[in-house]
Amino acid sequence: MFITGKTILNVEVAANMNIDVRNGIALINSDQVIITDVQSALDLMATVRYESGCDCIAIQKSAMTDEFFILA
Repeated sequence: MFITGKTILNVEVAANMNIDVRNGIALINSDQVIITDVQSALDLMATVRYESGCDCIAIQKSAMTDEFFILA
């Protein structure tokens, strides 16, 4: 059961990252870059799904390198 606007799950996955679940969305909080390439993005998605059961993820742009957005 998801309660609007309230955290129902808070999991510290690593020393630099935790997952808050609100309204069925996993909110990733990190003070470091955690997505550097496709593999690290896939690892994060698998971790979030396993730890929280969520299919939707919200993450700060500052937690990703700029190179991740280069498609060429």
